[in-house]
Amino acid sequence: MFAGLLLIGVLVSVACADYLRRRKYIPKGLKSPPGPRGKPLVGSFFELQKILAPSYMYKWKETYGDIVSINVFGTPIIFIYSDKIAQELFEKRGALYSDRPQFHMAWLLGWDYSFVIMGYGDWWRRHIRAFQQSFNSRAVSSFEPVKLKARCGLLRNLLKKPEDFVEHIRFSTGQVIMDVVYAIDIKPENDPYINRIHAALEGASYVILPGLWLVDTFPIFKHVPDWLPLPFKKTIKKYKTVTEEAAEIPFNVVKSRGSPDYSFVSTSLDRLRRGKDLLPNDEAVIRNAAATAYGAGATTSLTALLQAIVASILHPEAQEKVHEELDRVLGDRLPTLADRKELPYVNAFLSEVLRWRPAAPLGVAHSVLEDDANLAG
Repeated sequence: MFAGLLLIGVLVSVACADYLRRRKYIPKGLKSPPGPRGKPLVGSFFELQKILAPSYMYKWKETYGDIVSINVFGTPIIFIYSDKIAQELFEKRGALYSDRPQFHMAWLLGWDYSFVIMGYGDWWRRHIRAFQQSFNSRAVSSFEPVKLKARCGLLRNLLKKPEDFVEHIRFSTGQVIMDVVYAIDIKPENDPYINRIHAALEGASYVILPGLWLVDTFPIFKHVPDWLPLPFKKTIKKYKTVTEEAAEIPFNVVKSRGSPDYSFVSTSLDRLRRGKDLLPNDEAVIRNAAATAYGAGATTSLTALLQAIVASILHPEAQEKVHEELDRVLGDRLPTLADRKELPYVNAFLSEVLRWRPAAPLGVAHSVLEDDANLAG
């Protein structure tokens, strides 16, 4: 007991010293954007817990404007609420703003394989290259048979049991992702692959925003023994294994099959086997890129479709116009990508759904590679 208290005391002392060091470093002549003052020592830590709620998310914009700055235990965090400023920073000046902060909690949870939260550098570039070889605008048409199969199945399930629409959409989106990435067929109900990734994504929802966990701000806390009852240790215990299994199990299934198919993993492994100039950890890059695509696709597609249903219920007049355009253009057949240019209202409706309720409203935090005094361009 005494040893545990002594250890916590040492860690807190080191953390406080680190906090004071960061508080002292304010570049001369630079001013932070406006934002809530926060409380002594903790800053806006407790307010940050609330921002995950959409009802709270835009309150800072109303009060402080398009660029809002807070500090959490001395670490500055800036929120961008303007499309124009976001495009200026992350597209036009992307080379400067393409790094990531240190996601210590996410890494401890097992998400270190996701290139979404990897820092900018060669390791990240290798993952992006592997991903873009198979997932690009030219490759979209090759996925059409898979999507058509999933659409037909979704419509059949909705006709049979409309009250279970959430589970039907969850299965349909998972079916497409699993087929494209791994060529693995999943079960309509209680599928272990889908259950595993959604359990892992539940854990990810707690760690993607920097500052929510003390270990992100004070990495020294990751050395605290497991027997100390700290909240982040309990979360790691709950989600770490399932997060790692979500990447490893489907990849190993494809790898053990041997014969190539048309999935991302299989074609990538086949390309790797036939290649002459192999880099270290190439197989790990394929596994990581697959798991990232699998996780990102499963959650964003599900969220977007469910929000489209909510929008249709709240705005029946818009739903009626969508219905009319689909009937007029398609008749009694299902849509394909070739029909998209003939469905302007449907496209506008879906674009508005993504604007109104984006699947990832906070995005993923960026970090600068060097100080930039001209934040707003």
